[in-house]
Amino acid sequence: MKLQWNKIRYFLINMPIRFNFILMGLLMGLVYYWVRPSLAKAEVATSSYQPIVSILAKIAGIAIGVLLLFSLLSTLVAYLRYRIQAKHKKASFDLNLSMTGIDNQELVIRPTLHHAWRPFLGFISGRMLLANKTLSAPFLLSSTKWRKNSLIAAHIYGTNALYFKDIKEYQVQGAYIYFEDMFRLIRLPLKQAAIGSFYNPPTATQDHSATVQPQASMDMDVRIEQMRKVEGEYLNYKQFEYGDDVRRIVWKIYGKSRELVVRNPETRNPYASEILMYASFYQSIGTLTADSPLADELLNYYKNAVWSLYRQLNKPDELLVQYIPEQKISLSSTELADEQVQRQIAHSVWQSHTDIIPYFDTKRGSVFCIHSLSSLSTVQQLLDQIQSDQYVHFVTLSDCFEGSKRFWIRKIFFQDTATQQATSIGASWRIAPQRYLIQKNEAALKQLLKQYGY
Repeated sequence: MKLQWNKIRYFLINMPIRFNFILMGLLMGLVYYWVRPSLAKAEVATSSYQPIVSILAKIAGIAIGVLLLFSLLSTLVAYLRYRIQAKHKKASFDLNLSMTGIDNQELVIRPTLHHAWRPFLGFISGRMLLANKTLSAPFLLSSTKWRKNSLIAAHIYGTNALYFKDIKEYQVQGAYIYFEDMFRLIRLPLKQAAIGSFYNPPTATQDHSATVQPQASMDMDVRIEQMRKVEGEYLNYKQFEYGDDVRRIVWKIYGKSRELVVRNPETRNPYASEILMYASFYQSIGTLTADSPLADELLNYYKNAVWSLYRQLNKPDELLVQYIPEQKISLSSTELADEQVQRQIAHSVWQSHTDIIPYFDTKRGSVFCIHSLSSLSTVQQLLDQIQSDQYVHFVTLSDCFEGSKRFWIRKIFFQDTATQQATSIGASWRIAPQRYLIQKNEAALKQLLKQYGY
């Protein structure tokens, strides 16, 4: 559904004729119908001011028509000139993604048109073309740098901050430049080549007071209160030696290789140094499509919750926290460990092929993150396998819509993008058919966790 809406929006935005053109035509038609001297021919007495009003209306109509025509012609000339210049490699467009930085879900860009003309009292705007024919919010090229000792523009540029709501990587597949007249009656699009990528990282927005015990051992530096079971030698087997219990001989291996080996029993180690953290993105609600705005909003909330918990656990001068990603991505070796975890969380998506049990290592893991879309039966299997000192972090996804109830008051006074989107998402959640299933699954998961003491 979201992909189909993107295609329709893509077609409507790139239409040369804007709604203002139709509205202007209707308005001029109504004015002409109101001031035209039609009553004289019907031999009906008319006001003595009717001819003067008619003449003034004609003069105003001619003046407006000339201004409109000049504006449209200047827009067309600027568009055709840039198109011809670009075809002969004399004009170009730069998006300057390499100079951008993202902060608080706002991407700062500086698009630049070289050797272009601006329409007379008109505008030059643009949009980034992302994956699946998704178009970004519009940006303006409102500044001009003139050539030295000349009235000819060297290039036209603008500095814009674009808001991106979803926590993920965005692939830039191009850009559209629009030449618009002063009345914004027409918008002539021209596709430009632009390649790049950026990602919106999760933010730590929640406070947690979780007490987590390490389960895995990397070294013998940190002593813990409760001893852990750890495996013995390689593959938990060793060669048979004098004094070993014959009952632990692995006869299957002896039958194949004629070597006597015994199972190495588990030992208890009072040391551990590593907290392994897992976060499942498996969703069991089949009616929730992955490309819907509701699924995106739930995913953003869950990513922020996972990143917040990781930041709370990974404190300086304390135990090492290692995030085990569910979905593998390629990482840069120049990034810090926290930056790599942040990128791994941001790139994760809802999936329905890897459930909790195959992903979680219940013997070595210390922290297991689940959510409202997790399967009830699978979570029960998880709780049966882990110990009481292992931490299960349950993220109630419906809480992400609690804040949208107060946004309607803020919307009266502020018209920022974040407020409008939060209000619309909150309204869609209240009428979403999946709301009942999600809240029912949440209640069942909470009851199950309560039974196991979580």
